[in-house]
Amino acid sequence: MQTITKNRKALFTGMIAVFVSAFCAISAFSGAFSIKSEALTITKAYYSTATLAGSYNRIEEDASAHYTVSGSGDNISYTRKAIDQPNNWTSHVPSLSLGSAKNFSVEFDYTIPAAESGTQYIWLTFGNASMNVYAPSTGSAAAGLGTTANSADTEWTNILFFQNGTTSAISNSWRNSPTYKYDGTVQHHVAYRLVGNVLTITLDAGAVVRTYNFGSIETEKTYTTYTGGYVGVGTGYKDVVLSNISFASLDGVGDTVYYAPNLITSTARTEKISSDYYNITQNNGKKTFTRNATALDGTSWVNSLPVAFVGSAVDFTLEFDYQLPVGSGEKWLWVTFGNDSKTAYTAGSVAAATGVNNSDSTLYQTYYRAKKQNGTEEITEWRNEPPYTFVSADPHHITYRMIDGVLTISLDNSAVVRTVNLDAVSNYSYTGGYVGFGTNVSGAVISDVLFTPLAVRPMITGAQIRTTAPQGLQFIASSAHDEINGYTLIGFGNVLLPERLYTSSTGALDIGDAQAKHSELTSGINLSAETLSWSTTIINIASSRYNDLYLARPYLIYRNNTTNELFYLYGKNETVNSPLGSKTFAASVNAVSAAING
Repeated sequence: MQTITKNRKALFTGMIAVFVSAFCAISAFSGAFSIKSEALTITKAYYSTATLAGSYNRIEEDASAHYTVSGSGDNISYTRKAIDQPNNWTSHVPSLSLGSAKNFSVEFDYTIPAAESGTQYIWLTFGNASMNVYAPSTGSAAAGLGTTANSADTEWTNILFFQNGTTSAISNSWRNSPTYKYDGTVQHHVAYRLVGNVLTITLDAGAVVRTYNFGSIETEKTYTTYTGGYVGVGTGYKDVVLSNISFASLDGVGDTVYYAPNLITSTARTEKISSDYYNITQNNGKKTFTRNATALDGTSWVNSLPVAFVGSAVDFTLEFDYQLPVGSGEKWLWVTFGNDSKTAYTAGSVAAATGVNNSDSTLYQTYYRAKKQNGTEEITEWRNEPPYTFVSADPHHITYRMIDGVLTISLDNSAVVRTVNLDAVSNYSYTGGYVGFGTNVSGAVISDVLFTPLAVRPMITGAQIRTTAPQGLQFIASSAHDEINGYTLIGFGNVLLPERLYTSSTGALDIGDAQAKHSELTSGINLSAETLSWSTTIINIASSRYNDLYLARPYLIYRNNTTNELFYLYGKNETVNSPLGSKTFAASVNAVSAAING
């Protein structure tokens, strides 16, 4: 979100650009790196003019294109703008994507304006194969809540809308069921909980509005089977306010697996019972998966893959302990990510393998395969690079970290096995998706699986003219604060440089003293604050350079609690996926002054 804060125009003197930082910490939103159900700050909306009566593709746009985003802390509000109004109660719904799961809970506060008469609806969509596709033929569904009369009608009205694979739309309407006096113009709280095939809708923490069993309607009316997917919320009606939105996956890791005869060539996976392929034990809430001999195909090391999915994300860390059995033949573990759905290995999917080529060798191998947009495979293989003494029978710990299109695989908390820039793969586009793990090695053990989606990044929230000393062009940044498991936040800062030095056609920056400036702070601030805010001011800009664009990109600094290595989490790149560079925010003195002075 880019905003210009109004201020008086400042005076600039001198010939040299000097970078000065001022930092502060304030209390607000938390939960940046947690899987818990916590309030979300959502920056994108997925929009279509089509109605929920048929399949359609959504266009990704900034949430601010359809909603006025306001507030702070754990109560961000999204107020629907008076644009693209619906021609019926199911159309023009910009969906705020919350996450992906089969079983989930979603909660939010909402208010329907008194000035608007007639039908007013808010829609929860779920079971979507991707954030930008609503496809009932593959299981997409929608639940609506609102009123069908003006504010004088105090009866509660809720419509649940679920589609089958045809063009027809089937809905159930409830008026005042259960009996509930309802004033839509005051703030209400609604909670959705979907577990198995049962959706429960609760209003104001007391009134159960409806419990709905998808299993029964599938039997009666041959609905497409609900298999889970992306969840979103939105409304087509102006001035409706959504706030304090939270989402939590209720899926248990390994409750089901998705089986592929061949991980690479199979275009479809089939949902199976986990215990058919893994002997699963649990101790203190931690699961251990031991592969049994079911459905093993020894003709290829990519065959017989039952994949347990852990969640959906663009950037993430996935780590687990594992142990390979002693024996002959190749032995491999697989991690797959970037999948559009749990049931398909599609364009954009990646499979990364770790293992050994035989039981007598200490040779460690790893490689990945990326499914290109044209359907072909990009295969990269590394054998013992870097050299690493690896014994199959020993327990090991592996971490996969995906940040801005760069995959880093680390073994035993110290040996970096490989770093791969997926953006360098031609004819390939990584956009995130479902993440899972699996093995076809009988006796292989995978345990203590930890999946951490990196959903919130530091961001530049605006630029203004700073009139107090030191005067200059000021970039304002902020970030939600929560710890990444295994890391400690130790500081934050910005990278700054003039656009004229941003010359790479790929968008990558060579961050060096001659080109750009890191302006950061690692001490003297309250790092326990729930939200961190800081600013960086460029001073002494010559008047001849007032039209130049200056770029700023924020970052957080984390220290690995085991190795003490530093990990820089940069603001999300909206243009070119590179871990060290992007045009996150660009502003000039004259552009900011013009915005201030109107």
